[in-house]
Amino acid sequence: MDNDLRIGIIGLGQMGCNHLRVLSAIPQVKEISVVEFDDDKRQTNAAKYRVHHTYKHLDDFLEKSDVDACVIAVQPEYHALIARRCFQRSLPVLLEKPIAHTREDAAAIARSAREHDCLCLVGHIERFNPVVRKAKEFIEEGRVGKPYLCNTRRGGPFPKRLLSTNLGVLVDLAVHDVDIIQYLSGSEVQDVQSMFIKAENREIYAMALYRCESDMAGSMEFSWVSPQKVRRFQLFGTLGLIEGDYISQSLHFYENPDINDDDDPWATKHLVAGRIASGRIIEYPVWRSEPLHLELQHFLSCVRGEVAPEVTPQMAAQVVDVVLDINEKGTNSPTTIKCQLQDGSD
Repeated sequence: MDNDLRIGIIGLGQMGCNHLRVLSAIPQVKEISVVEFDDDKRQTNAAKYRVHHTYKHLDDFLEKSDVDACVIAVQPEYHALIARRCFQRSLPVLLEKPIAHTREDAAAIARSAREHDCLCLVGHIERFNPVVRKAKEFIEEGRVGKPYLCNTRRGGPFPKRLLSTNLGVLVDLAVHDVDIIQYLSGSEVQDVQSMFIKAENREIYAMALYRCESDMAGSMEFSWVSPQKVRRFQLFGTLGLIEGDYISQSLHFYENPDINDDDDPWATKHLVAGRIASGRIIEYPVWRSEPLHLELQHFLSCVRGEVAPEVTPQMAAQVVDVVLDINEKGTNSPTTIKCQLQDGSD
């Protein structure tokens, strides 16, 4: 395949426009086609960025365009329908997260990609955040010791664009942290417990406890009730703690000097019984870059057949299953608190 690729973008919402912005700046993308029903969005973005062909309807795009791959950035409830139609044309797809809102749609997408033997990368963008990459490298090199606890925090103001919907904080945020916990631990989340604060029928705050197959445990906090935007994780190992900030792309290691041999079985079993002390705090250098740019470069490499997709539909469907499990456990929890969410201006 030619190194220069023609890419289609289906949907010009917030993420679709971000994909367009980044793809327009990649020299290896020789043509961009966009599909957007809204005339103003389609025309404005076509004039602003490097767009070669525009379509108002998906049917016209699928019948008339000559693209090598496409990005699907529409609302998740339409993912299954549009992805299947692209797979039927053997079009490689980058499908925005979450893969779907239901287990049935997620399974249908994975099944369709497999049946048509079609490449599909699901856009779990935090996988490509340089601080996550550095943390994974740190763990694999054994510098944190045996991981046993990972806590994540992801929150900020309520996104008022969602006031007219019933979508909650889990759909918007949780897939990121579930995927990253599994990526860093190398094992799947199995057991979860959760509690919510709800406004009417949507959760605006969620706290979940979990345990992985590897026996690593921890917590996940998701919030739409804070004016502070937070995107952080802490991973504790027998040799110390690594703390990552997705926004600043910074990574710190808090050394535990009481353990200098991670092969010590006593330390692994009885770590909290007096074998933790404060040591050096080391900031490790992270080569900062926009995660979306790295994700799209990876997608282009997948389309050219150079690498395999890092996040397959099967992986993304499993993440959705965990998120829905968190939602079901929280919905049925007696600790769920209900409050009134007030409308406001943007």
